[in-house]
Amino acid sequence: MKISRELIGMLVLVCVFIVLTFVFAGGSIQESSRLPIDDIPPNAVADSSYNNTRSSGSLGAFSLARRLGYRPIAWRHSWSNLGNSGSSTLLIINPSFNAAFNPLSGMNGPSDTPATYLTASDWPTLQSWLKLGNNAILLTSNLARSSSPQSSGSSTFGDAAGIVVNTATAPGRRNFSPCLPGPYTSGILSVFSDSDARVAQILPDGPALFADRSGALAVCKPVGAGHLIVISDAMFFSNGELARSDNATFLANLLAQAGRTGSPVLFDEFHHGDSVEDSGATMWSVLGKPIQLALIQGSIAVIVLIFILAMRFGKPISLTQGQTRHTGEYVASLASLYRRAGASTIALETIYRNFLRDLCSRLGISADTRLDILARTAAKRTNVSESSLRNLLAICEQRLDEGKLHEDELIELVRQMEQIRKDVGIA
Repeated sequence: MKISRELIGMLVLVCVFIVLTFVFAGGSIQESSRLPIDDIPPNAVADSSYNNTRSSGSLGAFSLARRLGYRPIAWRHSWSNLGNSGSSTLLIINPSFNAAFNPLSGMNGPSDTPATYLTASDWPTLQSWLKLGNNAILLTSNLARSSSPQSSGSSTFGDAAGIVVNTATAPGRRNFSPCLPGPYTSGILSVFSDSDARVAQILPDGPALFADRSGALAVCKPVGAGHLIVISDAMFFSNGELARSDNATFLANLLAQAGRTGSPVLFDEFHHGDSVEDSGATMWSVLGKPIQLALIQGSIAVIVLIFILAMRFGKPISLTQGQTRHTGEYVASLASLYRRAGASTIALETIYRNFLRDLCSRLGISADTRLDILARTAAKRTNVSESSLRNLLAICEQRLDEGKLHEDELIELVRQMEQIRKDVGIA
């Protein structure tokens, strides 16, 4: 049974693909830059920055920043890379966090907090960046303290930052007038918020921008040369509330104080679970295991295909198989081809032109010499009859003009030309 090269190649490729599939499937295939997070809020910037037009989304804030002349950027890196961002403004809208203390159960939260959750370890990084003169705007309706903030691993971001956002006991108004004039409240008559949460500072070192009898709605906390603006309403700059009262003006004031027109404005998506590798990331690692597997299999398939097509199964076979061809065979083959095609005129033209060229060359005259001069010169220098040569040349010219020539007449004309060749001395 003869097995073709194509069949062998297919079998090899199938075996290679099966082995690679088992190798890759044995590892951890679930590797993605977007980490799964439970209960992602509906206005997460990971969704709203681009395609969330719901009232709870934040697409409006993203678009407003662009219309004001800034460059909004979805920031998917950890805060340790803020110094490389080239931005002086960071918007943190309703981040995901693991409260170390559950106010319902009174128990500490789980210890296996995802890397994209907002924790106490994030505050020193953000604090160092703020001290350089940068501003961060944090919107959250819940920023709790732990039951034992002094215990190792139990403190929250609120503990570290010294700010707590909790539900007020008796929330009052929904429209808030500025508490004091300043660049952040310039041109604002009132802002709207239906949040029941209020901001409380462990150390009251930041003035309240908007407040009621239940507490502050927005606080500006100085951190070195920069500021942390905390708003106790995760929906304050959402699509549904941005256009109410002077909320949009408040956002414009915050951006104007934080950065120049044209500068980048970061929308934090890292703390919504939409993250990328901070270090050690390569183009290969970003592709993920499924695409890596497809590229590896495709490359191996090409290599195997080239190898199979280039490989020789057995000794080379000579095309001529040891046979030699005689000149007469090629002449007979060409004559047979002309005969089957009925191309006697073409054959005569080819032989006649070669005859004239060889005759002129033998006599040493120009190839464009008139036929009567050619016949006279040949008769003078050789034993050829001038009349016979004139007659032969005239018949050939006539048959070529007519385009009609019988096979027997062609043979006779060729015989006469060959005889003249011998008489003239053309080899």
